[in-house]
Amino acid sequence: MIYIKNTMIISIVFFIMLFFIYFSEKSINIILSNFEKKLDEIELLLNDKEYETATTKSNELYDLWKKEVVHIHMILNHSDTNVMTEEILKLTQYTEEKEDAESLASLHHVKSLIDRIINGQSISAENIL
Repeated sequence: MIYIKNTMIISIVFFIMLFFIYFSEKSINIILSNFEKKLDEIELLLNDKEYETATTKSNELYDLWKKEVVHIHMILNHSDTNVMTEEILKLTQYTEEKEDAESLASLHHVKSLIDRIINGQSISAENIL
């Protein structure tokens, strides 16, 4: 009788864990997809040489990242989030100084980090093994 009770408890905990993993993956994907859209906007502004608006948008992106990173730290590796924070901060400075090449390089680095995080967080046999 005690074995059945223990098996039930373990099964319930397992399904709760699976739900949390699924929910966290979806929420991370939504958050990072929104960041990608904002980065695309900034890239278009930089290509059009609209530095004032690009600076404003990159500062908004940094403020949004500071709010979201608190929740993301619970799920993602801290080294990934720390690198993202540093690169977004660099992006704000490069856009403010009107440095096209550095701004775009930093922007694309953030995009590649987002892609790496999304691919690393997806539930697949490759990531499990």
